[in-house]
Amino acid sequence: MVLSPYFKKSKIPFHLFRYLTNITKKKLQKFTNMGVYYINNDQKKILLFGYPAAVTEVASLLEKHEIAFNILLPIDEEHEQAITEQSQDPSIPSILEHYRNTIIRSFESITTPFDIIIDVSIEDTDDRIAVLDLLLSSPGDPLLLVSTLTTTATELAGYLHNSNQKIIGFNGTPFLLTNQKVMEIAPSIQSEPEALTMAKEFFESLSYSVEVVQDRVGLVTPRVLATLINEAAFAVMENVASAEDIDNAMKLGVNYPYGLLEWADMIGIDVVIAILQSLSVEYEQERYRTCVYLKQLVRAGRVGKSVGQGFFTYPTTQNENIL
Repeated sequence: MVLSPYFKKSKIPFHLFRYLTNITKKKLQKFTNMGVYYINNDQKKILLFGYPAAVTEVASLLEKHEIAFNILLPIDEEHEQAITEQSQDPSIPSILEHYRNTIIRSFESITTPFDIIIDVSIEDTDDRIAVLDLLLSSPGDPLLLVSTLTTTATELAGYLHNSNQKIIGFNGTPFLLTNQKVMEIAPSIQSEPEALTMAKEFFESLSYSVEVVQDRVGLVTPRVLATLINEAAFAVMENVASAEDIDNAMKLGVNYPYGLLEWADMIGIDVVIAILQSLSVEYEQERYRTCVYLKQLVRAGRVGKSVGQGFFTYPTTQNENIL
């Protein structure tokens, strides 16, 4: 064994020197393993796309934690056109105006691979797959973090032609993203263990407490909350009580931080319906049948606080930068 110069000059017994050296190595290795993801987080390339309200909330979290990112603007139904028609200049929704400098307007603008792709869509699975497949056609093997409000990570992974070993579902519910300290994540059946570790570290770097749950449509909180909102909407439609009375009963009676219908307005009634309809398709159970009144509100354009009106009416000054 070759002794270090320090050991030769010291009077420390060899067995003690070896013990201290091993302890130091272990501590250094532990520190390195714990810190490597966080130290390099700002160097990772992150792409974000999907439902605008959710995109804005995730972007605000990344910005708060000084993590660089890009936003892919919504594209039309003919996804391939976004690749070939550079002349298109899609308008930026005002809700994303603050992040103008981070926006990517077409797939041709993507010149280097991303390390993490975050999909907060609530669209049909086919539409999401079309976008993800195009993103994955470029070199690289990114971690895919997909909102599973309306599908499962396993289903998305089953359709993707690449990277289906690194796809993790998460709770991408608007409003909850920035008003809840817990993040539910769910690995797809096909996911590698390393992908789950990466996802946990990423969300922890955004100051979330992470809970790993089963990969199911709506996960836990969105599923339960959407069901409760649906029942409250039935109560309003059937004139059991007013929206105000129902919310006051829930806040005062069971100590909810918000009333159920207030929650619906903040999340977006259209999002609540999307969750319910996906649960209905998945489980084929009567309890997920969407209340007609919820559908009527969306048909009237009253999707919630983002537009100034849902179950309740909100001052327009709070919403002028939303749409």
